[in-house]
Amino acid sequence: MRDQKRRRMFAAVLAVLLAAMMIISLAVVMVQADELQAVPVSSSEEAVTSSSGLEAVSGTSLVQGQAGTDAGTVGSSRKVYIENIDVTDMTEDEADAAVKKKMEELSADTIVFHGGCHTYETTAGELGLAYANTNIVKEALSIGTKGSALKRFLANRSMAENGPITLCLDLTVDAGKVKETVKNSESVLNCEPKKAGLKKNSDNTFSITEKEDGCKINEDAAAATVVSYMDNEWHGGEGGVVLDADITQAEDSTDQLKEVTDVLGTGTTQYSRDEANRDTNITLAVEKINGTVVYPGEEFSANKTIGPQTAETGFKLGGTYADGGVIQTYGGGVCQVTTTLYQAVLQAELEVTERHNHSFLVSYVTPGLDAAIAEDYMDLKFVNSTDYPIYIEGSVDESGNIVFNIYGHEYRESGRKVVYDSHILEYKDYDVAYKADPNADFGSLAVTGGQEGLDSELYKLVYNGDELVSNDLYSTSTYDPMDTTYTAGTKNATSATITAISQAIADKSLTELQSAIANGSTVDSGTQQ
Repeated sequence: MRDQKRRRMFAAVLAVLLAAMMIISLAVVMVQADELQAVPVSSSEEAVTSSSGLEAVSGTSLVQGQAGTDAGTVGSSRKVYIENIDVTDMTEDEADAAVKKKMEELSADTIVFHGGCHTYETTAGELGLAYANTNIVKEALSIGTKGSALKRFLANRSMAENGPITLCLDLTVDAGKVKETVKNSESVLNCEPKKAGLKKNSDNTFSITEKEDGCKINEDAAAATVVSYMDNEWHGGEGGVVLDADITQAEDSTDQLKEVTDVLGTGTTQYSRDEANRDTNITLAVEKINGTVVYPGEEFSANKTIGPQTAETGFKLGGTYADGGVIQTYGGGVCQVTTTLYQAVLQAELEVTERHNHSFLVSYVTPGLDAAIAEDYMDLKFVNSTDYPIYIEGSVDESGNIVFNIYGHEYRESGRKVVYDSHILEYKDYDVAYKADPNADFGSLAVTGGQEGLDSELYKLVYNGDELVSNDLYSTSTYDPMDTTYTAGTKNATSATITAISQAIADKSLTELQSAIANGSTVDSGTQQ
């Protein structure tokens, strides 16, 4: 009897203990489920830190209820996204391909560097865009399917109650590529401070353009700023970052520019627009000079303003004086542009610091009034010697008139007038020369040149009304004679014919040269050599 009583008491105690354990276990599950429901929902694609155990399931940055337009609806809640990609029913290979495509899209996004007054555009891909959490696909596909029964229960319970789970790519960039891109941007972003300029309006008034501050990018600091921005702030779409730089404030010159209202000098020349290449060169050079503002004390350089005269910059082959005659060079005709500008400079009475006459006379101005340029060794330069800025306006009309006007603030007394008078001191006769051209067909005889040279002086006459105030020597110019040159073609000529032509050239005899051509023959004719 006593043993039976003990057995009943033991069974009762065991039943109580089992019941207690079940109650405690259920309480733990409920508490964990409540904690899971308390996971905060982010308003952006940032990581959510959870104490519910869900973080241990995914092991990466995640948000809930944010991916897909059907998030949280019945039948779609148990979904897993990587960014905006639904990978719930994908295989690992399919999910990997989808993530790769997403990275290609992100890599094409534009990133704008801001430095001073300028911007430079690059792409996230050029910055070496990648993602650090390379196991994100495995993590996404394991949610709710791997781990302990409790972890699977918590993940599925979370998706059922809070909507889909979204895992975020941990985007990063390559520091080396960032630094290289920042260095490339310096050619655009680095600049000297630029004062405000002027724009000529159709009603002949001026508008003042904005000044631009100078900028010098601090390369290392700028690269670090870009890396930090891309790693911590940017997550797709067009981005922008202000680079670390030293900024130099441009001088405020608005008050000075308001005083530019008067025409100080005008220059005009004319050319034939029938030569297409020369027309292109002249028009392009005028466009490059037009709109230039020169501040008091600053020096204008035609070569610097026009820039290199090459095929890459749009210039064509045209006739240029060189090597004792006319040859074809890129930019042929530009000297007429600088000559026309020189006329306006003379009328404005600005200080000319460099000017060269042509080697031979030109037809579009009188001797002493031309201004030739050639890269590296000849330039037209002048200084704005007034107290206010000057504005250079250049144009070409349909009739081939090149016109330059120099605007500024009139600094001279009313009634003052200047005239430039050219005096020829001595003429120089040209000679006759002969040469052979192996690239010209036999039988041809070209004649070029035949132009006198001269020495001249240019005087500056200043009038006050009709009264001559001064008459001073302003400059001197020397022009070489251009010999008349007969050039005989020798291409395909027989050796005997070439010998006869060479002898006529040595004798400087036009009669002999004409005879050698008339009696000569070519190799193809089969005549005796």
